[in-house]
Amino acid sequence: MLKGKKRDVLILDDVWKEISIEEVGIPEPTVMDGCKLVLTTRSMEVAPSKGCEEIKVEPLSEMEAFDLFLNKVRSELLDIPTLQSTLKQTVKQCDGLLLAIVTLASTMKGECDVHIWENALNELKACIASVENMVEKSRKALYNKGHANLKRLERNCLLERDDGNCVKMHDLMRDTALYITRQSPRYLVKAGMQSRELPTDHKWTEDLHKVSLMRNKISKIRLDMTLPKFATLWTLLLQDNKYLEVKVFIKKTRKVWKNKK
Repeated sequence: MLKGKKRDVLILDDVWKEISIEEVGIPEPTVMDGCKLVLTTRSMEVAPSKGCEEIKVEPLSEMEAFDLFLNKVRSELLDIPTLQSTLKQTVKQCDGLLLAIVTLASTMKGECDVHIWENALNELKACIASVENMVEKSRKALYNKGHANLKRLERNCLLERDDGNCVKMHDLMRDTALYITRQSPRYLVKAGMQSRELPTDHKWTEDLHKVSLMRNKISKIRLDMTLPKFATLWTLLLQDNKYLEVKVFIKKTRKVWKNKK
């Protein structure tokens, strides 16, 4: 149906991971056919994979959120003096998120009982607190897992303890790791070599995934690094290049890195 000459707008809502539109059966939109593909997602890793223009949907202002809420739930509720404060607090808990506001309004539409509204507010607060606690447990779990893996590598003599909280790789193990990462997806590691310039052009291959240029004396970043060939480059480490003051903008991934002294 989409292969005809007519102009179409196709919306893929709530996309959470990279997908192949060709495998789904969607022709690649072009300037010539005038078709548009719109992706809505909360994952910043999805949009760049399609070469899309990113349009960030900002949260609603407090006034916009309250107006939308009243429009959906019934504006006459404001005529109930005991409800006004609870209504405003309830909308504030939604933090300007349009979906949360509309969902809450549809659930409570036509409800005039103050006690029901206060209970809804308490449940909303409890739900938000629960989610925040889950996130903090998740962070701690990831930290513990990383710490356990670090200890395992150290106990197997793949890492060596150095200066208290730091670890380092034995030179032989580091050379082995660098040899392995020369294959695709490839890493480029030129850390601590006192280099004053970026690696030469032939080093920047299309399959580069991570690049480390830490602890050098690099002072300039070429602007022609916005070439499309850096589609797979996800990590660029420039720490401890004390002469580097410019920002690096890689157009394909729309990410900005800046040297941290």
